[in-house]
Amino acid sequence: MVWPHVVGQVQELAAHCCYVPMVPFGIGSPCGAPWQGSICFDLSHMDAVAELSLEDFPGTGLWFPVDPGANASLCGMVAMGTLGTNMVCFGTMHPNVLNLHVVLSDRCLLHTAGASPGGHRGVQVGLGKRMAGYDLTSLFMGSKGTLGFLTQAMLHLHSLPEASAATAFPSMQAVMDCTMQVLQTITLVGRIEFLDEVMVGACSSFNSMELLVVPMPFLELHGSWHGLAKQQRQTGRHSTSDWGPGGCPMDVDECWWCGGTCTREHSVGLGKRVLLLEELGQEGLDTLCSIKDALDPHNLMSPSRVL
Repeated sequence: MVWPHVVGQVQELAAHCCYVPMVPFGIGSPCGAPWQGSICFDLSHMDAVAELSLEDFPGTGLWFPVDPGANASLCGMVAMGTLGTNMVCFGTMHPNVLNLHVVLSDRCLLHTAGASPGGHRGVQVGLGKRMAGYDLTSLFMGSKGTLGFLTQAMLHLHSLPEASAATAFPSMQAVMDCTMQVLQTITLVGRIEFLDEVMVGACSSFNSMELLVVPMPFLELHGSWHGLAKQQRQTGRHSTSDWGPGGCPMDVDECWWCGGTCTREHSVGLGKRVLLLEELGQEGLDTLCSIKDALDPHNLMSPSRVL
């Protein structure tokens, strides 16, 4: 195991590996294990803030709304294709990552959205439309260390909302109907989370609360104080729908039938790689293999992690 602190050290170490498999490691929140016989690159020390542009947000606080959970690292969140609980309003990692610095298996340093000549100028370029070539930044989303070392990320920060509130509903049937109605009429839904009876009971016990132990969806609303009161009234009207017994599809086949996916927060790893063929088809899987062969011809980066 090695512990690089800067990008140059990652490049130097990669050059000395000489056909030995290499596995990037962040905080370990997805419980990924290094490949046997590989060199593990612990990147947890590469946590410095390279630049922060405050000129675009005068008089407001800033936050990165993609909820990391479990103290995940930012580049680790990119590698896992994290969604986060705030994706309803602020999106996933995809629209919130503007540029990546990636060390490839041959030690070359790639800037996925181009190398910017200046600091703040680089932020402006990243935020604008970039239509030059393929979207290389998205290519590394969910790659789980199989295409290169993600060493730095340029992120799109957001202004803090003036106010937020949470609303709970004590039933399960029509959760989807209520959610769709809320999304169609309320624009600033920060997050929508669903807890089953076990989770509600655990949260109630841990926080010494007296919650009704039933399946319960939570909606968090963001905005100004005036707008928040209006949103809460609208949400209250939607929550009076005709509730009844129901269930959520948990089987992978049912998820696919509903237009879902076999994975959620942590992309595809060792456990779900067998499902890639059925979800993407042979053509999709062949395309992934071609990309892997092009960027990592000797299969040194996290071998067998995804493909």
